[in-house]
Amino acid sequence: MPAIRPKSRLINRLWHHPVMRMPKRIGRRLINSVVDTAATLESPYHGVYDSYEDALQDIPEEHRRCYDDPAAAALYQGYMSKARPSDYPVLFWLRQIAAEGMSIFDLGGHVGTAYYLFQRFFHYPDGLKWTVCDLPEICRAGSAIASKRHPEHLSFTTEPSAADGSDILLASGSLQFMRTPIGSILSDLKRKPRHILINRTPLCEGTSFFSIQDLGTVVSPYHVFNRREFIGSILEQGYELMDSWGISEPHSGTLLIPFHPERSLHSYTGLYFRQLQ
Repeated sequence: MPAIRPKSRLINRLWHHPVMRMPKRIGRRLINSVVDTAATLESPYHGVYDSYEDALQDIPEEHRRCYDDPAAAALYQGYMSKARPSDYPVLFWLRQIAAEGMSIFDLGGHVGTAYYLFQRFFHYPDGLKWTVCDLPEICRAGSAIASKRHPEHLSFTTEPSAADGSDILLASGSLQFMRTPIGSILSDLKRKPRHILINRTPLCEGTSFFSIQDLGTVVSPYHVFNRREFIGSILEQGYELMDSWGISEPHSGTLLIPFHPERSLHSYTGLYFRQLQ
């Protein structure tokens, strides 16, 4: 099977190399192998570590750029108006469970990306409260955007403990950046959310580990969770797993780590949990 046409100059030169016209399969296999290797080396991920602290220490101080930075607030804003395939399972379940007067706690919700996106697809129930929890600089940027857009239901906080008493906890592509695991966050809440929607999260079958994600604007430790342990940590808090879905999107469904092919992922995971009655 031919390789997908890649974008970099190096890979494009390989694609058009005369060996691609060789009649024997070995030539194309060789090029495909080189293409795959080059694509992996261009990945924003590198390294395998046992802990968040180990990964953080391996980032030179002059290159440490966490999400608590004004520049990071500009990331992902394009997704405020453009849905990805992995958004639709969350939209489906939100439409099923969101009701009048409910509250949604958007853990790591950036500047309100999901809030602005999802309102394009269905009318929020009357009295709905949507709280985004993120780092201070991100919340400041989100509040500045809100001052211009005047969202009816949106507010911001920097405290995960504010999830106490919420009806729905949403975490989309955020848990892998957090030091505190979701199980510990839930265990600290006196009134846990009735529903949990988790999206775009890297789960593996092997041992949990950390890598480093380097986006230029942000360089941060990145947690890949063991699937059984991750799901079990939520079930232990009094939930049942209602649904799960795989995600294979270019920038939020694959994780390629150079020189560690056994740790690379070609699919992320979405999950819906409901509190036991």
